[in-house]
Amino acid sequence: MAFTRLFLLAFLLSSQACLLASDNLTIEQIYSDKALNGNAYKKFSFSPDNRYIGFLKAPLTQANVYDLWIYDNERNQARKLLTASNLAQGEEKLSEAELAAKERMRSFGKGISDFRWAPSGQHLLIPYNGDLFLYQLSENKDTGLIRLTATEQAEITPRFSPDGQHIAFVRGRDLYAYHLATRTEKQLTQSTSPEVAYGVAEFVAQEEMKRYIGFWWSPDSRKIAFTKVNESKVARQNTVVIKNNEISTIERRYPFAGTPNAKVELGVISVTNGKSQWMQLPEYDYYLARVNWFPSSEAVAAQIQTRDQKTLSLVRYDIEKGAGVTLLEEVQKTWTNLHNDLRFLKSKDAFIWSSERSGFRQLYLYKNTGELIRPLSSGKGVVLERLGVDATSAWVYFTANFDNPLETHLYRAALSGDKTQVQKVTQTQGTHKISMSGDGSYFIAQSSSSDVLPRVELKQLDDQSRQPKFVKTITIEENRLDKNHPYFPFSQSHIKPVFGNILADDGQKLYYRLYIPKTQKPRQGYPVVIDSYGGPGVQRVKNEWGSRNHYWHQVLVQAGYMVFTLDNRGMGNRGKRFEDVLYKQLGHYELKDQVAGAQFLQQRPDVDGERIAFFGWSYGGYMALLAMTQASETFALGVSVAPVTDWSLYDTHYTERYIGDPKNDPNAYRVSNITDTQQLKGRLLMIHGMADDNVLFKHSMALFDHLQKNKQSFDMMTYPGAKHSIAEPYNRIHLYNYVNAYFDQYLKRR
Repeated sequence: MAFTRLFLLAFLLSSQACLLASDNLTIEQIYSDKALNGNAYKKFSFSPDNRYIGFLKAPLTQANVYDLWIYDNERNQARKLLTASNLAQGEEKLSEAELAAKERMRSFGKGISDFRWAPSGQHLLIPYNGDLFLYQLSENKDTGLIRLTATEQAEITPRFSPDGQHIAFVRGRDLYAYHLATRTEKQLTQSTSPEVAYGVAEFVAQEEMKRYIGFWWSPDSRKIAFTKVNESKVARQNTVVIKNNEISTIERRYPFAGTPNAKVELGVISVTNGKSQWMQLPEYDYYLARVNWFPSSEAVAAQIQTRDQKTLSLVRYDIEKGAGVTLLEEVQKTWTNLHNDLRFLKSKDAFIWSSERSGFRQLYLYKNTGELIRPLSSGKGVVLERLGVDATSAWVYFTANFDNPLETHLYRAALSGDKTQVQKVTQTQGTHKISMSGDGSYFIAQSSSSDVLPRVELKQLDDQSRQPKFVKTITIEENRLDKNHPYFPFSQSHIKPVFGNILADDGQKLYYRLYIPKTQKPRQGYPVVIDSYGGPGVQRVKNEWGSRNHYWHQVLVQAGYMVFTLDNRGMGNRGKRFEDVLYKQLGHYELKDQVAGAQFLQQRPDVDGERIAFFGWSYGGYMALLAMTQASETFALGVSVAPVTDWSLYDTHYTERYIGDPKNDPNAYRVSNITDTQQLKGRLLMIHGMADDNVLFKHSMALFDHLQKNKQSFDMMTYPGAKHSIAEPYNRIHLYNYVNAYFDQYLKRR
C-alpha cells in the first residue's frame, strides 16, 4: 500500500508538472500564421463625425493578413467590413514602384493595407491591387462595394477632396482628379519625359524625410498643390536583382551622397480649369520637406530645408503670384530634424509649431504672420508627435516622454492664456500608441509594457474639465493571456527584461534592457548577445511589449544566452545634445558607448566576458562591423545584416545630414567608413538581401572584396530577391535560425 501511495503521489506530481510545463519558443513559431501578440491592429482612423472608427485587423490565425473593420461608437460594436478576397480574386500583384513604396514605409503584411474616410463619414476609399474601391455605409444596411478603377497602371496615394466630391491620385507619372458623382476622371498634368513625374514624392522624401505624398488638396477643394519631380540629373544605378529563378537588371535613380538630387518644384493647379501657378522656390540647393495649406486656401506653407540641413524655413506662398515670405527659421549648428507638427488654428489666426531650439523638441504657438506668441510645452522630455486639437481650440494633444524616457504618454497643453500648462492624460505605466479623433474628443490607446500584452481601448475625453477626465472607456481588445491565446503555450518560459542605465563619459544616462536566462548558470557565466541599432532617430529601449526582435530575444534567452540592448548617444528621443555627438564622426561615440555597455556586462559574475557577440541590422549592421574591426578585444563575434560600409554609397539626405558633402568633408567620410579591418580577429558573419534598394548590395560586396584582398576570413549569407528588410517569413525563419546556429557554434563553450 505504501508503495502504491508513493507511486500515485509521484504520478500526480509529474502530471501537475506537465500541466505547468511550457514550451520554449522557436523561430518557426514566431513567423507562423499565429499572432503571438494577440490580434494585430493598425491604422485606427475616426470618421469625421466620430460615429465610427475604421481599422485594419489581422486575426489570431493569420497574423500577417489584414482585413478592414469598423467599430460603431454608438452601438459599441465592432464588425468586419471587407477582406482582400472581397476586392479581387487571387494573389495581390504589385508593380516594382508599389513594392518599393511599401518598402519605404516599412508597410509589410498582406490583405488590405490602407483606407480613407470620405468627409461625409458614409464612405470608405480602399486602394487594393493597383485599383480603387468605394464602400458605402448605411444606418441599417451597408449598400456595398463599388469599384472605381480597373486600369493597367496603378492608382497610388488616393485622397478625398475636403468636400468629398473628388478623389485625387497619381497614375504613372501624372496627377488625376476623379469626380465621384459622374464617375469621370480628369488628367491634370502631362508628363512628356520618363524622368519627370507629377504629384509624387521622390526617393529621399520617402526614405529619409517620411513624406510619402506629392499633392495636397486646398481646404475649399478647388485647387491642388503638387510637386514636379525631375530626376534627370540623379545618378543612374544599374541594380542586378538576383531572384531564385531569374536575374534581371533594373535601372534606378539613386542620389549618392555628394551627387545631384531630384529637382522638386511646387505648383498649384485648379481642378476645374486646369490653370496652374508655380511657386518661386529658392535658387539655392534645397529639399521640399513639407507642404500645408493655410485655412483660407489663399496660400500654402512650405517647409524648405537647405541642402546642408542646418536651416529649416517655413515659407508662406501666395498661390496667385507664387511669391514667398519666410515666416520663421530653425537653425542648428549640426542639423535640423524634420517634424509633422505644423497645425493651423482657424479660430485663432495662429499655428502650432515644434522646435528643438531649447535642446528638446517642444511645441510653440505662433501668429500666422510668424510672430511667436509663447511656448506651449517645456522641459527636458521630448514631444514625439502632435496628434490633434480639440473642437474649441482650448487644448493641443500630443505624445511625449516627459516623465520617463522609456515610456510614451498622451499629454495636452493649453492653447489659451499666457502661461505654459501641460497635463498628463494617460496614467498607466508603459508605452501608449495613440490615434485621435479630429476634434480631440476621442482617442484609441494601444497600451503595453514589458510584461503586459498590448490592449486596445477607446476613450472619450471631457475637454472642458480643468483636469483630464474620461467620459467613456471601452475596451476593444483586452488581450488576456488565457489558454486560447497563441502565446499561452510559451508563457511559463517567458522571461521579463531588467531595465537600467549606465553613464556615458560625459555623464549622460544610457538606458539598457537586459534578459537573463532562468537556466542554471554555466561555470564560466552566460554568453551574451548584444542586439543594438546605434543610429540616429531611433529608440530601441522602451517599456513596451513587442519591441524590435522581442520574440527572438526570448528564443535566445531561453537557449541560455543573456541578451542586452543599449541605446547609445546619437540615438533618438533624448534631445539634441544626446544626438549631436555623432556629427562629422559617425560610429565613434556610438561604438564607445557600446563598448562601455559590454564592459559593464563583463563586470557581472554571471557573464562570460570572453563570449560577447554584437548583432545589428542596417545602421546596427554598420555598428557590428565597427565592433569587430575597432573593438575586437571586447567582442568575440559579430553578425552584420544589410550594413552601410562606405557612406559615399548611401543617399544624400541621410548621409549629408550627419557627415556633410564628401567633396567638402572628406575626412568625415574617412573616419566614418569601414576601411581598416586589420584588427578583425573574431568571427564575422555578413548578411544582405540581393535586391536591397536602400543599403545597396554593393556595400557588402565592397567589403567582401576588401577582406578577401587582405586574406581575412569571414562568413556570409545572401537572400535572392530580398530587399533591405528581408521581410518574407521564410527568409526571416532561415536568417534567424542560421544566426542562432552560428551563435551556438562559435559563442557557446563546449
